[in-house]
Amino acid sequence: MAVLKQYLCKHTILKLSLLASIGVAASLQPLSAANLVLNSDFEQNGGVGVLGNGVNGGTNGNTTLANWTIGPTIVNSITNPGDSPFVFVMNGNASTTGAPSLNGTIYLRGSVPASPNGGDFIGADGGYAPARIMQTIAALAPNTTYTLSFDWGASQLSACDNIGTPCASDSTSSNWQVSIDGQTFTTPTANAVSGVFSGWMNFTTTFTTGSSIGAGQNVLSFLSQGAPIGAPPFALLDSVSLTQTPEPAALSLIAGGLLSVIGAVRLRKNRQR
Repeated sequence: MAVLKQYLCKHTILKLSLLASIGVAASLQPLSAANLVLNSDFEQNGGVGVLGNGVNGGTNGNTTLANWTIGPTIVNSITNPGDSPFVFVMNGNASTTGAPSLNGTIYLRGSVPASPNGGDFIGADGGYAPARIMQTIAALAPNTTYTLSFDWGASQLSACDNIGTPCASDSTSSNWQVSIDGQTFTTPTANAVSGVFSGWMNFTTTFTTGSSIGAGQNVLSFLSQGAPIGAPPFALLDSVSLTQTPEPAALSLIAGGLLSVIGAVRLRKNRQR
């Protein structure tokens, strides 16, 4: 009888340790896996084309983009206050069939393959009529660590106006400036030389929010930056992800639970010898 009780006790400890570890892991999995960005791959849209200046496309554009807002045009040496943002929904045919704008169809130079997820993506001029693409992250919490990740690349337009004038510069550089919670992150600068696409790259960073989320601080925004202005440099964007990073203490709890399971298994094996 004593041997039986000892056997049942060992098995009970083993099962409880295993269930505890599984329960902790399951409770943390949604936090680590849930993407807080809506329409993160830009598939919910009104077709390829230039986005308007307003919520979900609004006016001055010929397509829409769910859950995202286009900010006002940033004025520079070649951009006037009344110019519409030059931000597009594109796909893997951007180099062949192109994307329509209010001034005609635009094309990317060279061969630009589909993005890593195979669908639509954002293309934005970093010189002429640049504008931020933005989304409010409702679930952003204070004093919390997040991981931000997205795919991006550098390209060029095949012509510098709607009548097909070739671009004067053979080399351009582009990057993305990303802002949230009053913090700004910038990707490395990538070059597109003689119309050769830089290739798709991934940018990943982590950040911790402050003690409070003030008005506008929960807005995630992307701004294409490029040089030389008027070349024109074009930055591409896709697969945006913003997830909560598991706390170190929680990870330690999982590790402790797993070690308990391992220890119980070893104890059982030693007793059986």
